[in-house]
Order: sequence, then C-alpha cells, then structure tokens
Amino acid sequence: MVTGGVRRSSFLLGPLLAVALAGSGCTTLQSTQLPPDELRDGIRSGSLIKTGDEISVVTTDGREYLLDVRGLDREAIRGLSGGEEAVVAIDDVVALRTHQTESVRTTYAVLGGIGAGGIGGFFLLLVILCA
Repeated sequence: MVTGGVRRSSFLLGPLLAVALAGSGCTTLQSTQLPPDELRDGIRSGSLIKTGDEISVVTTDGREYLLDVRGLDREAIRGLSGGEEAVVAIDDVVALRTHQTESVRTTYAVLGGIGAGGIGGFFLLLVILCA
C-alpha cells in the first residue's frame, strides 16, 4: 500500500512542476526608448500600455513606480503599487518599462521541469522496486 502511494506521487511530480512553472512564466522588462513627449502621447493613446499591464515608470522627480495598471485616462495612470492605490500624472512620466512574458523561455522552462520530474520519478521508482 505504501509503495503505491509513493509511486502515484512520483508520477504526479512532473505535471505539478510543469503547472507551477507555466503559471510563473518568464518575464523581462522592456524599456520604451522614446523622447518624453512621444512617450506621453503613446501612453495617452493606449498604444504603449493598457489596463492589466505591469509597468515601471520614472517621473520627472526621479521616483520610480512599479504599477499594476487599473485605469488610464488623458491625465493619469491609475494602479496598484505595493498593494496600495497610486496615481501617476502622465505629464510627469519620463521613462517607461513594461513587463513582457517570453513564451519561448517559458516553454523551455516547462519542458525542462517535465523532464526533471520524469527523471526524478524514474529514479524514485527504481529505488522503490529495488528495495
């Protein structure tokens, strides 16, 4: 009975690891290389950011805000920063970075996790059978 439970858990290890890796994904920050006026116009038009994006903005006073964008209008970006509501005036933004999910890196990470889980499960199975 005990070995059956261990055997079942070893077969679940790979898929569980794959789900965990797929959920986390691989992200990078993509800097927007535009002059401040063009950057602000792109934010206002909605071509650079939209509701739901994770962004980092730097303002004219040198402060950096990490935001989960919750709203956007002609005057301000509204979002959550560290769990608290934050409003950043678009006219104050001088730099923008957006979080981009890299599907190729995420796919390789998931496949690597499945492979590692499969190899680990195989060796665990060998230990159980040889014991």
